[in-house]
Order: sequence, then structure tokens, then C-alpha cells
Amino acid sequence: MRSGREQQIPYSLSRWTDVPAAKWAWFKAQIEAQQMMAFDPRNAIPYVWSLKPEETLGLVFWTKDPTNLLHDAPWLLDYRFKIHVTLTGWEEVEKGAPTLHQGGRLMAETFAKYGPHVTWRFSPVPLLDPDEVIRRFAAISAYVPVGAGVYLSFLQA
Repeated sequence: MRSGREQQIPYSLSRWTDVPAAKWAWFKAQIEAQQMMAFDPRNAIPYVWSLKPEETLGLVFWTKDPTNLLHDAPWLLDYRFKIHVTLTGWEEVEKGAPTLHQGGRLMAETFAKYGPHVTWRFSPVPLLDPDEVIRRFAAISAYVPVGAGVYLSFLQA
């Protein structure tokens, strides 16, 4: 069994699926088993990785819906972790994305519970007028604590 701490690899959950929202039951079962099958990012070979807190370098969550991390993760505080909340307000474009205000409330609650472990990720899709992008950014900003981090990434058309 591989150890993320020993291999100096944090576990990224996930770039392709939203583990906290879509794969939560699976991930909880892995936490209970204290192991998971996952690819080594250096060589794309699957291995069994330890999920024991002392053998885990860190958990990095990428999510557009942190509800499960807020209400069903008392074990999370046993780990080093980072939560990237992707919030753009583009429920009309992004399947499963919360509305601007639902997402803002969830993000505010996530910041309140986990503080510096949370970062907002704003990645607007260039299908909207630039003024609308600015309006949405400003609306979401109202939910984010002063001094909190935000990562911006833009798709180029």
C-alpha cells in the first residue's frame, strides 16, 4: 500500500468528477476502509493508497457544491486539507452548478467552518458579455471574507 506522505503526493479529489458532490458515498466508504485505489499522477499506474490521516500528505477537494464537506465530514479535521470551491453562477452552462446566491451561501458557510483551508475558484465561461462576468464576480465577492483567496482562470474563445 502506498502512502501519500511517504511519496510526497497529496490526493487531489478531483479534476474530472466532483467527489464531495457526485461521489460522496464512494469516498466515505474509502475513508472508512482507510484506503483507496487511485492512479499515481507520475506514471498513471493504479495503486492502493492509504487514507490513514498519518499516512496522507493532504486532501485537495475541487467542488462546486461543498454541502457534504459542511455537513457530513467530521473526520476531515483529522487531515491536512484544502477545499477549492468553484463558483461562477453559471448554472445555465455548468451542469450541477448551484445558482449564484445558493453557491454564495454555501461558500460563505464553508469559509466560516474551515477558514484558511478554503479558496474560491472563479473560472467564467466566455459566453457572456464582459459586464455580466464582472456583475457575477462582484455578487459572489459579497459572500467571500475579506482577505480570502480567489483563483481566476479564463477560457479563451
